[in-house]
Amino acid sequence: ALRINDKREDIQLELAKCYLENNNVVSAVREFRKYIILMPSDPLGYEFLGDALFKNNEPQRALEEYNKILKTQPSVSDISRIQQKIGEVYRATGDFDKAVESYQQAVDLTQAEPKLTGDFKASLFNSAENYYYKGNYQKTIQLTQKILVLDKSNAGALYLQGMSYFKLNQENESLRLLLKVREIDPNFRLLSRALGLVYKSRAEYDLAIKEFKTHINNYPDDVEIHTELIDIYKKLNRLDEMIDQYRQVVKVRPNEPIAHTNLGIAYLYRGLIDPAIVELKSALALDKNNADANYNLGRCYLEKGVVAEAANYYLKTLLQQPEHIPANFDLGDIYYTKNELSKALAYYSVVYRLDRNYSDVVKKIAL
Repeated sequence: ALRINDKREDIQLELAKCYLENNNVVSAVREFRKYIILMPSDPLGYEFLGDALFKNNEPQRALEEYNKILKTQPSVSDISRIQQKIGEVYRATGDFDKAVESYQQAVDLTQAEPKLTGDFKASLFNSAENYYYKGNYQKTIQLTQKILVLDKSNAGALYLQGMSYFKLNQENESLRLLLKVREIDPNFRLLSRALGLVYKSRAEYDLAIKEFKTHINNYPDDVEIHTELIDIYKKLNRLDEMIDQYRQVVKVRPNEPIAHTNLGIAYLYRGLIDPAIVELKSALALDKNNADANYNLGRCYLEKGVVAEAANYYLKTLLQQPEHIPANFDLGDIYYTKNELSKALAYYSVVYRLDRNYSDVVKKIAL
């Protein structure tokens, strides 16, 4: 079609858009540049080129293209949309102050144009979301309230407002808003996660567990929520479920030493010594300087009565953390039992210096 040269500009634009939609970003950038040569006054060319560059992880070059649109005499709607995109770029690069500034400009523009109600709500939401991620929850509530005046059933605004109240420790209001989101959109993204956090904070653990499990079914890689579930099971002394949750974390993060360490400690806490040893050694295979894994391996071997191996792992712990109180105390006990009192006293003395209220160290020192 381009070779025939019929409506060349339109075809050039469509070709570039096809490349962008198919994630062939390099070709899209090339073709959008060709379109701009043909139609230098069309803001769409610069906007699409900016989109392609942003998608290609070139935020600064994307900003340059977006800013060129201001020289093409765009409409208020175009400027508002571009300011939102500029805000997105700044937010992606961590410059939240400039992101807020851009979103606010979009809000001001759309607010002045009654016919741009949809753009106004989008601008307000982007600005509110940015304030939320900056930790300014009161400002988030103010902006989302403006959206709700225009659209009382806006699930996104209700969700963001509900999470802001949660961050401000106003759990009742948070729960009311989030349940309202569920009425409007039962499948709203991350709603179960949010409700689980609120219920957990209110100590309504059964409801929290139900919501967290629903969330994990959809987002199995969310380690933070696995950890929240583990914490609940610990509080309720539901040890088997706690261990199962730790196993899920290991499946999600098999190459993270802490995942294996935590599962190993859970097994040890449950009295499952051999599985604990397997997991703790897996943790050390990933990080030989893991003090927690070394210390708990010492505990495992002490439980099995293999005292020499226990002492070996306690000593490895102290190589990494010389002031590790439990390792010093346990080594003191080992040498005390072997009647090597001077060595025992040396380790007990470290514990006494760091925390004289630890276990019965005062009595041990006196002996």
